[in-house]
Amino acid sequence: MGRSTRIATTLLAAVAAVGAVSLSGCEAEWSLRGHVVGSGVTRSDDAAFDGKVPLAYARIVLLCAGEPDRGVQADRDGAFELAGSGPGPRLDCLVEATAPGRAAWRAPVDAVCADDGEGDGRCANGAMVAELAPAGAETRPAE
Repeated sequence: MGRSTRIATTLLAAVAAVGAVSLSGCEAEWSLRGHVVGSGVTRSDDAAFDGKVPLAYARIVLLCAGEPDRGVQADRDGAFELAGSGPGPRLDCLVEATAPGRAAWRAPVDAVCADDGEGDGRCANGAMVAELAPAGAETRPAE
């Protein structure tokens, strides 16, 4: 194979790869983002969460009847993102946040959804602050 043939083959492979990436970017995407914080413990330097302490490495799970659970772990600042391609989660699904020594926090996707897509009963974008109370109590999102 000559040099010009190798260059042409390499260019065609690069164009095909860029085309594949571009096409995958056209698929609908959804995202539920937020932070997990702990109530009952405060810190004066954390004004973003009214003094409540972010809970590092909490577990967040999207629970939808008839579908596999989808979970993520919050980072060290309590931040998380549940995301995917295709249609977003149904509005009747639940988001659950848990951490050791804390009561579970649950909210329907409908309560945290900022954009229900095209009125199709699914959520394209959602945001929340999941406030986990000490074990023995359960909290709900502010309405």
